[in-house]
Amino acid sequence: MPILLFLLDTSASMNQRTYLGTTFLDVAKGAVEIFMKLRARDPASRGDRYMLVTFDDSPYGVKAGWKENHATFMCELKNLQASGLTTLGYALRAAFDLLNLNRLVSGIDNYGQGRNPFYLEPAVIITITDGNKLTHSSGVPDEPPRSAHPVVRFSCVDCEPMVIDKLPFDKYELEPSPLTQFILERKSPHSCWQVFVSSSMKQNDLGQPFGYLKASTTLTCVNLFVMPYNYPVLLPLLDDLFKVHKLKPNVKWRQAFEIYLKTMPPYYLMPLKKALRMMGAPNLIAENMDCGLSYSVISYLKKLSQQAKLESDRLIVSVGKKAPQEIAIKVKNQCSSPSLSRYWDFKHLLQGMSGEGPLRLVDFKEFSGFQIALLNKEVKPQAYRNAFDIPRRNLLDHLTRMRSNLLQKFQNQIRGQDEGEDGNDMVVTKRNGGMTLEPESGEFWTAETDSVVKNSSSLNTEQKPRLGTVEQEGVPTAWESLEKVHLDKQLLKKTHNCEGLSPENHLGGTDPDLDTDDTIFIAPLDGSQVELRSRVIKEVRKPGRNYEPIVRLLQQVKGPVDIQKYVIQHAIKEAVRYRP
Repeated sequence: MPILLFLLDTSASMNQRTYLGTTFLDVAKGAVEIFMKLRARDPASRGDRYMLVTFDDSPYGVKAGWKENHATFMCELKNLQASGLTTLGYALRAAFDLLNLNRLVSGIDNYGQGRNPFYLEPAVIITITDGNKLTHSSGVPDEPPRSAHPVVRFSCVDCEPMVIDKLPFDKYELEPSPLTQFILERKSPHSCWQVFVSSSMKQNDLGQPFGYLKASTTLTCVNLFVMPYNYPVLLPLLDDLFKVHKLKPNVKWRQAFEIYLKTMPPYYLMPLKKALRMMGAPNLIAENMDCGLSYSVISYLKKLSQQAKLESDRLIVSVGKKAPQEIAIKVKNQCSSPSLSRYWDFKHLLQGMSGEGPLRLVDFKEFSGFQIALLNKEVKPQAYRNAFDIPRRNLLDHLTRMRSNLLQKFQNQIRGQDEGEDGNDMVVTKRNGGMTLEPESGEFWTAETDSVVKNSSSLNTEQKPRLGTVEQEGVPTAWESLEKVHLDKQLLKKTHNCEGLSPENHLGGTDPDLDTDDTIFIAPLDGSQVELRSRVIKEVRKPGRNYEPIVRLLQQVKGPVDIQKYVIQHAIKEAVRYRP
């Protein structure tokens, strides 16, 4: 019973269209149908079995297997869709596994035990794909010879054909060839030529005959008769057993039969036992006689047969099932709001808005925790949402703003100290993570101004007090933190007209030896110096990190050192107010 297995390419590339408008997959389906119609005209096609395998993942690639009929085959063929990958290697493996499973279960293939010629199950795999071609300009290449195909040799010596009753043998008709034509021209239907397989008994030896070639009685064809191995010795022994000894062999016959069994290949033992059982002599071969395989190998072969049976049943059940669809990750669109048309009371809402019906009652408890944020007009649109909208010269400035927005998320962290907390510098400093300075001996804190007052003996204007810890580069010291808080307090307490920096406020009753604050005593500024100071303040207030204009303006300050220090100190205090 020939098996015709069609392996169709169902990859996405089969959706390509020809000049007629049909896809490659449609062309493949049409080729299969035409092949089956032409095959049906042959009378030998009555026992054909058709199978259909695609490039889908196993076992979903098997569309029609061992149990499916012709109608199922045609239905699956019409419903094929090209949506997979070009996995020709895996598809061929699935096709061979499908054919091999049944052979392991039925016993057609016997590992190391030969193959019975009457167990004939030819299979043909027909692959249709757009991947590549197997032909070239010189034609179709021949298949390379394999050791699994034995080379049969024959001897041109006339021999008498031998046949006895009840002994099974196989008969095959040879295709017309120069050899068959030569045998038929000899016109000797009662003679035969023996056939051999090299190295069947010993290495580099012709071996013993296993059959013969003989022309038919009508001289129309040549037949190959497959007999038991070394049949010229076995057939006379069996003939004497039934006709002379009447199934009661003597010692001499048994010795000759044992010699034949030793010269016979081990894999012939099981078929010979079965043939003698059919002829009525089941006890001629002992049960403990070695068949050429160890017990462990026989047990392993039985285990393989059982596993093949289970796999075959599982494959038969899975044929026809569709592959499960891959479940993708569902992504919820957070930006889009639900449409009003999806509300269950959408019609009533429209009637209330148009005046055709009563307005919908508002349930204030429906969104109890919902709060509407007030619009802050002072917040400007952020240009750094799109990096390509920021000019190159403003990148550093926007980077500073982005850092502030990332690290200072709340409004109370972005602005400075509240007016209600004016004078409470220590609490604000600790809350902001700043370092405080322990007062030294001889210092005390005034309750009204929170300023440090020192004795004249402990003051040193050139040296700042040191803490017990080592100062690190980039980390502000406690003295710098205290000065920073003091400057913030003074700037928040007073107006921005720099009245606290005026020299007139410090002209009376001041001891030059006591440096109680950072105020510099200078003479009044002239008009050019006031204008230069205003220009410096404007440059400081501009956003960005381009400090060259500020440095250039400070270099233009002329006059005594106190005036230059005054302008620089004023610029530093103004920069503190606009620090990021």
